[in-house]
Amino acid sequence: MIRKVLETLVLVLLLVACVRPSSTPSPPPTTLRIALIFPTENLSVGEMALAAQQGALLAIEQRNSAGGVLGLPIEAVSFDSKCTAEGGQQALSEAEGQNLTFIVGGLCASEAVAISEGIAPEKSVFLSLNAHPRVAVDDSGKYKPGVYVIPLPDMVQAQAMAHYAREQLHAQTAATLHDERSSSGANLTETFSQVFVEDGGEIVEATNYSGVVKDYTAQLAPIAAASPDVLFLPNCAPEVNTAAAQARQMGIEAILLGCDSWSYDLDAQAVKSGYYCTEFTVLDPQVQAFLEDYDARFGSEADVFAALGYDAIRVLLNAIEEAGTTNVADVQQALLESTFQGLTGPIYFDQAGQAHKNLALIQVKDGEQRFVAYITP
Repeated sequence: MIRKVLETLVLVLLLVACVRPSSTPSPPPTTLRIALIFPTENLSVGEMALAAQQGALLAIEQRNSAGGVLGLPIEAVSFDSKCTAEGGQQALSEAEGQNLTFIVGGLCASEAVAISEGIAPEKSVFLSLNAHPRVAVDDSGKYKPGVYVIPLPDMVQAQAMAHYAREQLHAQTAATLHDERSSSGANLTETFSQVFVEDGGEIVEATNYSGVVKDYTAQLAPIAAASPDVLFLPNCAPEVNTAAAQARQMGIEAILLGCDSWSYDLDAQAVKSGYYCTEFTVLDPQVQAFLEDYDARFGSEADVFAALGYDAIRVLLNAIEEAGTTNVADVQQALLESTFQGLTGPIYFDQAGQAHKNLALIQVKDGEQRFVAYITP
């Protein structure tokens, strides 16, 4: 009798063992960990990378003070990407080794492309701070799932300035002057010219120069003869300062137009009358609270890179909250279907993962720069 009872007990234990799961379910996360991948140790871009990282950290700290996201505290885990493709790949490998799902960074084009090509889209969400065309799409033009680009492509600025020149300044004619050695300057000029003409305007003169120039008289002479309503200068501020001063001396009264390359060291006295656009400006009254918080935390003035890092984190956290889960697929869907509030207004992503948002328009007049309004590219 005892033997039969024991045999029955053994059989029951074997049956229980067969139906028991082979492994216990993973416990729910207690912390939301985010990988910050920036080239902070690279001497050429370290200051910009540090600003972006600090902007991201400020957004995380503020969200933690407000209770985190989905009841979870947020932890930043930083990796140095060295501003190279190899550095980006190594940083991504280290982040994946720590099972980090959410990634923000990629300030340099080479590392951003490497990260976007290396992530497993079913396991990762990558918010890039570089808008190189190959970050969000592959060589065939196909979207890379799980990749989202926070900054606007440079060409959008040229489009916006062409539209503004025609629609608001009512310019009929335009001229352009750019550095032929700069691919960015050439592309911006081509885009501006194309959009200006499509909007009904006429390009009456297009000239260029090469490298460092101290005397633009030869390039400006045909522009002076054509007497355009606006002159597009997609060049760095020191070059614009010299060219603008000489243009005014030669009697060129055109309204000068530019892009965010005017943001640093522009001589408003030389430009006299002009406009440029940028993704972020400290002149905007609505970003003053952010500037104060950033300065109080890090003892320095926030710039466009700090703003991009700050917005990237806030967009990501709001998408997680919108999804109601940290599940990758749900967060990816929320990013593509929702509109988020950024420092400079609404941000939304198209189906190719590219952010759409407003540009700040800055007017240069009477030796000063002032924020005018936000314009839609």
